[in-house]
Amino acid sequence: MAQNKALGLKVSIALLASIMISLGSSSIIVIPAPTNHIKSVDAWCTSFTGHLSRTIQQFGSVRFNKTSQTTTAAPAKESMRLAFDHRDLKIYSILLDDVMNVAGNVTLVGARIQSCISRNKVGMSALLGAMELSKLYLNGTIPTHPVVISSSAPIQTYKNIATHMAALKKQFKDLALLYSNFFTASVIVKPVH
Repeated sequence: MAQNKALGLKVSIALLASIMISLGSSSIIVIPAPTNHIKSVDAWCTSFTGHLSRTIQQFGSVRFNKTSQTTTAAPAKESMRLAFDHRDLKIYSILLDDVMNVAGNVTLVGARIQSCISRNKVGMSALLGAMELSKLYLNGTIPTHPVVISSSAPIQTYKNIATHMAALKKQFKDLALLYSNFFTASVIVKPVH
């Protein structure tokens, strides 16, 4: 519980600092980032890229069954789970945009975060787009299944990729933690007079 409060405080400080800087009410003084921050960014980037790639691959093998949406509870739960995950990932992608806009302008660590996010932005957008099309298919807006099924991957249900989706979402929590550590360690906010 104390760790969650500390994380919340660090994230709040980082967000407040970035808002103040973006509004022009403060200037920044950059402190060189320690080497362990660079290693942390590189480790996070490798992990994020891997989880995103695996989630995209697994999502491509999901076959949604629209016809049984009204006859059994399982597909309805699958549809609700898809909507929930899609909403979460859309919100998390806002964090990516925020970090892209602020981080790269500060230090080498920020530039590394920015580079990693820009390399993975297309994949994230593709996953969100495929999820949106799947939602439209399930609610009857589009008539055909939107995701191309890979011949090499076994067809599966959305429930089967829950661990991949959870691991991808965890990467955003890790990014928030990394970002708050980086930002509070790398920037001193001074009021502009």
